[in-house]
Amino acid sequence: MQLAMKLLTTLLAGLTGLAGCTGTVDPAPEAASPSHDPHLVSQVGLAEIRFGDTREVLERDHGLIQEPGDCAPRLPDQPAVSPVFEGDRLVLLWVDPPLHTPAGLAVGSPVAAVRAAHPDAEDLPAPADPFQFHGLIVTVDDRAYLFLHDQELVQKLIIGFDRHARLVHHEQFGVC
Repeated sequence: MQLAMKLLTTLLAGLTGLAGCTGTVDPAPEAASPSHDPHLVSQVGLAEIRFGDTREVLERDHGLIQEPGDCAPRLPDQPAVSPVFEGDRLVLLWVDPPLHTPAGLAVGSPVAAVRAAHPDAEDLPAPADPFQFHGLIVTVDDRAYLFLHDQELVQKLIIGFDRHARLVHHEQFGVC
């Protein structure tokens, strides 16, 4: 019994140490709740902002605005977010630090950390355009995390519906 307790204690201590390493432990995205961490963007959305929300809801509840000359609408209380709509529905969020995924990944994260956290990520080679990035896409049901990278670091992080994230990479959907 004492040996079993000692082994359990050692195992728990090792797991606790791993949890502190950014990018090495990937909490299940579907279990992540954006409300616990104000900088967490999951496949559901960010805080009270949800993929699939309408412009009207985001205008009323979150102050979504788009002034003349703005490339895209913006959320004044979320300056690190650029929302992308298809028709009237929010389909993607382009996110910058301090925002991050449930695995702690963000713009500036090493590509190796993305691969370690998401070994099942699909490689998306850079299109022929020399100004486009390679991609790694992680899908969760109909949602995706798209990490655009220069083969060393994540340069862009886009989260939302899988179909739209793939369009960003292949056709520059949502890019001003």
